[in-house]
Amino acid sequence: MSAPGASSAPCIGIIANPVSARDIRRIIANAGNLQITDRVSIVMRVMSAAGAMGVKKVLMMPDNGGIRAMLTRNLKREHEMHHAFPELEFVDMEPTTTVNDTFTAARLMRQAGVRAIVVLGGDGTHRAV
Repeated sequence: MSAPGASSAPCIGIIANPVSARDIRRIIANAGNLQITDRVSIVMRVMSAAGAMGVKKVLMMPDNGGIRAMLTRNLKREHEMHHAFPELEFVDMEPTTTVNDTFTAARLMRQAGVRAIVVLGGDGTHRAV
């Protein structure tokens, strides 16, 4: 039996935490961190690979940190150049920039029938998913 909202077309989820890897431990240790452009680049590569494997749709957690806006611009440019990517849909939720975003997005993705979730974040984000 399929989950509510599930379709027969392959669909994956992406949860990209815009504020992970920016905690005090990384700052004190002079550790590297991923900027928004780096996160968007990773998501673009994931979507390209997913499309090549037959994934038709990607559900993604929305954010207030800039990933959504930059990703939307990049995908528009790629579509104008006729590059094929899966359809991108943002989960219907209002981001709060707390761990509740991750909990909510993962729950909604599961309800939508997503079978795999790609997680870009630190230990906390992975545990939350």
